[in-house]
Amino acid sequence: MATEVIALTHQGILVAKQAMGETLPQGDDMSRSLPPELIEIPSRFLRADRDHPRLLFLEGSPFLVADLHARNFVRASDGRLRVIDLVAAPWPAGDALGDPLVSSWLERVRADPDASALPAAPDGEL
Repeated sequence: MATEVIALTHQGILVAKQAMGETLPQGDDMSRSLPPELIEIPSRFLRADRDHPRLLFLEGSPFLVADLHARNFVRASDGRLRVIDLVAAPWPAGDALGDPLVSSWLERVRADPDASALPAAPDGEL
């Protein structure tokens, strides 16, 4: 999935160019179209599962990537999906350090993107 990235600011804000294309139907499941590098965040760490946030390690640093619902993608004239409204920022370090479960998960998922929220239980059993 190509995205037209313009810049990454010193504050860690990703600037992307909005591409033209055909809008996707609201409610389409985008999870199968996302790059595998975007790691699903366990729901126990989220206030709401509203914007389909993901975790991305960029040069070893964790980033929060959100707003990945169908209305923020278009299908370009070449048939490929393009992101038109992406929200990405460095993972809030203070939050991770203040919660040992999140901190532990971040370290485990850095080594294994399929790591569960808790080390002893698969997410499907939680």
